[in-house]
Amino acid sequence: MAPIRPRRSPVWPLASARRSSCGCPVTRTAPSDGLGASMPTQSARFGLNPPMRLDPYPTRAGFSLLETLIALAVLALAMTALVRTAGLEAQSLAQAREHALAQWVAADVIAEARLESTLPASALRQGHSEMGDRRFRWTLSIATTDAGIRRLDVAVFAEPAQQPILILTGFAGTP
Repeated sequence: MAPIRPRRSPVWPLASARRSSCGCPVTRTAPSDGLGASMPTQSARFGLNPPMRLDPYPTRAGFSLLETLIALAVLALAMTALVRTAGLEAQSLAQAREHALAQWVAADVIAEARLESTLPASALRQGHSEMGDRRFRWTLSIATTDAGIRRLDVAVFAEPAQQPILILTGFAGTP
Protein backbone atom coordinates (compact mmCIF):
# COMPACT_ATOMS: atom_id res chain seq x y z
CA MET A 1 0.00 0.00 0.00
CA ALA A 2 1.27 3.42 -0.97
CA PRO A 3 1.80 5.97 1.74
CA ILE A 4 -0.85 8.64 2.02
CA ARG A 5 0.48 11.97 0.93
CA PRO A 6 -0.73 15.00 2.85
CA ARG A 7 -2.82 17.50 0.88
CA ARG A 8 -1.07 20.60 -0.24
CA SER A 9 -2.45 23.73 1.34
CA PRO A 10 -2.79 26.87 -0.81
CA VAL A 11 -0.55 28.89 1.46
CA TRP A 12 1.66 31.33 -0.42
CA PRO A 13 4.57 31.59 -0.79
CA LEU A 14 5.21 27.89 -0.97
CA ALA A 15 7.73 26.45 1.42
CA SER A 16 11.12 25.57 -0.06
CA ALA A 17 10.65 21.85 0.72
CA ARG A 18 7.65 21.60 -1.61
CA ARG A 19 7.53 21.31 -5.35
CA SER A 20 6.32 24.04 -7.70
CA SER A 21 3.26 23.60 -9.93
CA CYS A 22 5.44 22.39 -12.81
CA GLY A 23 6.82 19.56 -10.66
CA CYS A 24 10.27 21.07 -10.15
CA PRO A 25 11.73 21.30 -6.68
CA VAL A 26 11.71 24.82 -5.32
CA THR A 27 14.96 25.89 -3.76
CA ARG A 28 14.10 29.46 -2.81
CA THR A 29 10.92 31.53 -2.56
CA ALA A 30 10.51 35.26 -2.83
CA PRO A 31 7.86 37.39 -1.20
CA SER A 32 4.87 38.66 -3.14
CA ASP A 33 5.09 42.15 -4.62
CA GLY A 34 1.62 43.01 -3.22
CA LEU A 35 0.04 43.49 -6.66
CA GLY A 36 -1.12 39.94 -7.24
CA ALA A 37 2.00 38.52 -8.92
CA SER A 38 4.70 36.59 -7.17
CA MET A 39 8.35 37.36 -7.53
CA PRO A 40 10.44 34.92 -9.61
CA THR A 41 11.96 32.06 -7.69
CA GLN A 42 15.06 30.00 -8.30
CA SER A 43 14.25 26.42 -9.29
CA ALA A 44 16.28 23.49 -10.57
CA ARG A 45 14.53 23.43 -13.95
CA PHE A 46 14.39 27.14 -14.86
CA GLY A 47 17.40 28.54 -13.09
CA LEU A 48 17.01 32.15 -11.96
CA ASN A 49 14.14 33.10 -14.32
CA PRO A 50 11.14 30.81 -13.87
CA PRO A 51 7.84 31.79 -15.55
CA MET A 52 5.70 34.39 -13.72
CA ARG A 53 2.61 33.10 -11.95
CA LEU A 54 -0.22 35.03 -10.38
CA ASP A 55 -0.52 35.00 -6.63
CA PRO A 56 -3.51 32.82 -5.63
CA TYR A 57 -4.29 35.24 -2.78
CA PRO A 58 -3.63 38.77 -4.06
CA THR A 59 -3.45 41.62 -1.64
CA ARG A 60 -6.84 43.29 -1.54
CA ALA A 61 -6.84 47.07 -1.50
CA GLY A 62 -9.92 49.32 -1.66
CA PHE A 63 -13.60 48.46 -1.56
CA SER A 64 -15.51 45.93 -3.61
CA LEU A 65 -18.41 46.95 -5.83
CA LEU A 66 -20.92 45.40 -3.44
CA GLU A 67 -19.50 47.30 -0.47
CA THR A 68 -19.65 50.54 -2.44
CA LEU A 69 -23.27 49.94 -3.50
CA ILE A 70 -24.32 49.16 0.07
CA ALA A 71 -22.60 52.30 1.32
CA LEU A 72 -24.37 54.36 -1.36
CA ALA A 73 -27.73 52.83 -0.42
CA VAL A 74 -27.21 53.70 3.25
CA LEU A 75 -26.14 57.21 2.27
CA ALA A 76 -29.23 57.61 0.06
CA LEU A 77 -31.52 56.55 2.92
CA ALA A 78 -29.84 58.98 5.30
CA MET A 79 -30.06 61.84 2.80
CA THR A 80 -33.75 61.07 2.13
CA ALA A 81 -34.51 61.24 5.84
CA LEU A 82 -32.52 64.46 6.18
CA VAL A 83 -34.30 66.16 3.27
CA ARG A 84 -37.70 65.06 4.58
CA THR A 85 -36.89 66.39 8.05
CA ALA A 86 -35.72 69.70 6.59
CA GLY A 87 -38.95 69.98 4.58
CA LEU A 88 -41.10 69.29 7.62
CA GLU A 89 -39.11 71.83 9.61
CA ALA A 90 -39.64 74.49 6.93
CA GLN A 91 -43.37 73.72 6.83
CA SER A 92 -43.58 73.95 10.62
CA LEU A 93 -41.78 77.29 10.57
CA ALA A 94 -44.22 78.66 7.96
CA GLN A 95 -47.20 77.53 10.07
CA ALA A 96 -45.72 79.13 13.19
CA ARG A 97 -45.20 82.40 11.29
CA GLU A 98 -48.77 82.37 9.98
CA HIS A 99 -50.13 81.62 13.47
CA ALA A 100 -48.14 84.49 15.01
CA LEU A 101 -49.36 86.94 12.35
CA ALA A 102 -52.97 85.80 12.88
CA GLN A 103 -52.57 86.31 16.63
CA TRP A 104 -51.38 89.89 16.06
CA VAL A 105 -54.35 90.57 13.76
CA ALA A 106 -56.78 89.24 16.40
CA ALA A 107 -55.11 91.28 19.16
CA ASP A 108 -55.38 94.43 16.98
CA VAL A 109 -59.10 93.83 16.35
CA ILE A 110 -59.78 93.36 20.09
CA ALA A 111 -57.74 96.49 20.94
CA GLU A 112 -59.69 98.55 18.38
CA ALA A 113 -63.00 97.25 19.78
CA ARG A 114 -61.98 98.16 23.35
CA LEU A 115 -61.14 101.70 22.23
CA GLU A 116 -64.65 102.34 20.90
CA SER A 117 -66.77 104.56 23.13
CA THR A 118 -69.77 102.21 23.10
CA LEU A 119 -69.98 98.53 22.32
CA PRO A 120 -73.31 97.02 21.29
CA ALA A 121 -74.77 94.24 23.44
CA SER A 122 -74.36 91.77 20.59
CA ALA A 123 -72.94 92.18 17.10
CA LEU A 124 -71.07 90.41 14.34
CA ARG A 125 -68.45 92.34 12.38
CA GLN A 126 -66.19 91.29 9.55
CA GLY A 127 -63.13 92.85 8.01
CA HIS A 128 -59.73 92.43 6.40
CA SER A 129 -56.27 93.24 7.73
CA GLU A 130 -52.79 93.04 6.32
CA MET A 131 -49.95 91.86 8.50
CA GLY A 132 -46.48 90.78 7.39
CA ASP A 133 -47.26 90.99 3.65
CA ARG A 134 -50.24 88.66 4.16
CA ARG A 135 -53.93 89.46 3.91
CA PHE A 136 -56.18 88.03 6.62
CA ARG A 137 -59.96 87.97 6.97
CA TRP A 138 -61.43 88.27 10.47
CA THR A 139 -64.83 88.12 12.18
CA LEU A 140 -65.59 89.78 15.50
CA SER A 141 -68.44 88.42 17.58
CA ILE A 142 -69.61 90.59 20.50
CA ALA A 143 -71.77 89.07 23.23
CA THR A 144 -72.89 90.27 26.69
CA THR A 145 -71.77 88.01 29.54
CA ASP A 146 -72.65 90.16 32.58
CA ALA A 147 -73.93 93.66 33.04
CA GLY A 148 -71.26 96.02 31.74
CA ILE A 149 -68.96 93.27 30.36
CA ARG A 150 -68.75 92.28 26.71
CA ARG A 151 -67.12 89.13 25.37
CA LEU A 152 -65.14 89.66 22.15
CA ASP A 153 -64.41 86.56 20.03
CA VAL A 154 -62.18 87.10 17.00
CA ALA A 155 -61.69 84.39 14.38
CA VAL A 156 -58.87 84.98 11.89
CA PHE A 157 -58.76 83.24 8.51
CA ALA A 158 -56.15 83.08 5.79
CA GLU A 159 -57.63 84.83 2.74
CA PRO A 160 -58.91 81.82 0.74
CA ALA A 161 -59.43 79.41 3.67
CA GLN A 162 -62.74 78.57 5.33
CA GLN A 163 -61.27 77.22 8.59
CA PRO A 164 -59.94 79.76 11.09
CA ILE A 165 -56.24 79.85 11.82
CA LEU A 166 -56.86 81.26 15.27
CA ILE A 167 -59.74 82.18 17.58
CA LEU A 168 -58.90 84.73 20.27
CA THR A 169 -61.25 85.76 23.08
CA GLY A 170 -61.06 89.02 24.98
CA PHE A 171 -63.30 91.02 27.32
CA ALA A 172 -64.19 94.69 27.41
CA GLY A 173 -66.11 96.77 29.93
CA THR A 174 -68.68 99.39 29.01
CA PRO A 175 -67.92 102.90 30.22
